[in-house]
Amino acid sequence: RPDTAILVFRMLGLSYKSLGQFATGIQLHEQERAIAEQVGDREGCVIACDNLGMCHDALGHFEKAIGLYGQAQAMEEEATDGRSAERCINLGITYRNMSDHKTAIKLLEEARVIAEDQNVQAKACSNLGICHFSLGEYNTAIVLHEQARAIFEETGNRGSQAKACGNIGTCYEALGKYDEGVRLLEEARAMLQEVGDRANEAIMLIVLGRCKTALGEYAHAITCHNQRWALVQELHLMNEQASTALELGVVTWAKARVEHRDAARGASLSHSGGAAFLFASPTAGGVGQLGGPA
Repeated sequence: RPDTAILVFRMLGLSYKSLGQFATGIQLHEQERAIAEQVGDREGCVIACDNLGMCHDALGHFEKAIGLYGQAQAMEEEATDGRSAERCINLGITYRNMSDHKTAIKLLEEARVIAEDQNVQAKACSNLGICHFSLGEYNTAIVLHEQARAIFEETGNRGSQAKACGNIGTCYEALGKYDEGVRLLEEARAMLQEVGDRANEAIMLIVLGRCKTALGEYAHAITCHNQRWALVQELHLMNEQASTALELGVVTWAKARVEHRDAARGASLSHSGGAAFLFASPTAGGVGQLGGPA
């Protein structure tokens, strides 16, 4: 039966897409589209074009993806709300990947307005937040990710709630508010572990490690990056190995530098006739009140 064949190719294509095997996904969605065209299944053609567009976008074939979304839109012109909110989001993501943030924001704002489903609306907010983050507009990004998190929490979408929480934490990292970033990233990581999203947990760990490094908590930072390394190896995320090794190298170097500085300072004070006790001495003219970070 043609409708069964369409569904089988669609589900197979989506499965390979979820595994990152986008070329295989394209082959399967092309067969899905061919059968849908053959039997005059207009809705099936629209869905196939959208799925093909997402696969091509993931491979960096942005113009091809835009063309496929355009074909899907042309077949759906009779829809009462004009452009599909989901397609607006997909197009927005493609333009964002092309660094055309102005067009991406326009499309994502449109999606937010016309979306009837709360999760779709939240998805538009999340992607808008990512666009504004890329433009350095971190406070605007936080507002949008907070809106997305509230909706995902209300609808019980725990995995997306975790990602929104992590995105907010990343914004705070960019703003230099590392303690707040750590709090949110650890909250997000706990939720990702709860839903078994290990790939996004690996992404969360690299930002958490950077926050810990910025706070001078080098041992904790190294633990984060080592945990990320284990996940990267387990999940065969080969393209993530270099960034993980780099971050681990940076924090190890920073830790060694601080230890060397402290050792050198200690050696210098040990030759200064008891000056090592200067800050603890009540006779040092109140210098002991200068406690805290150097």
